[in-house]
Amino acid sequence: MGEAFHRSLNVSLSIVDQEGNLVYFYRMPDAILVSLSLSQKKAYSAVAMNESTQNLSSECQPGMPLYHLEAVTNGAIVTLGGGIPIRVNDYLVGGLGISGAPDPKQDNELAEYCLKKLV
Repeated sequence: MGEAFHRSLNVSLSIVDQEGNLVYFYRMPDAILVSLSLSQKKAYSAVAMNESTQNLSSECQPGMPLYHLEAVTNGAIVTLGGGIPIRVNDYLVGGLGISGAPDPKQDNELAEYCLKKLV
């Protein structure tokens, strides 16, 4: 989480397997409390939908095909940026979620950075 520290962001990071089970979690000191659950939900959402949560966000707006997705899944799926599928050789192996930055776009940028270091 050196990059988050470098950017002065206190975040939580979650990694889930291809079935959405938590396999790794780290919370930086002073990360906001909601980042714990949101990072896990972002990782789960990325693997469950096989799509980044940032991309899902635009598809969940009024009039779009996935409108109400968060509601019909009782909040299990979230569409805030920061969740990214983890693929190895184009095979979905898990999801990575980051939460805690003031803007979900920052969470997403940090998730993309972490994914490059991970795979």
